[in-house]
Amino acid sequence: MKELNSRQKALAWPYPRHRHFQAELRKATTAWFAERHFPTLRKLPYILAHRDKWPANIIVSEVAD
Repeated sequence: MKELNSRQKALAWPYPRHRHFQAELRKATTAWFAERHFPTLRKLPYILAHRDKWPANIIVSEVAD
């Protein structure tokens, strides 16, 4: 069996690239906050507007407690 070169290995990698993962994560977080009407930063809607509201960032309430 022929060894794959680095380009072929990169194309065969089963996991998303970090930038794609990060984009999907930001999209999901933006939607999460919007559905719950949490205030976010205007330019970064995936970040809560106020740090003291961080428990709202936690999906499982037991973690925030």
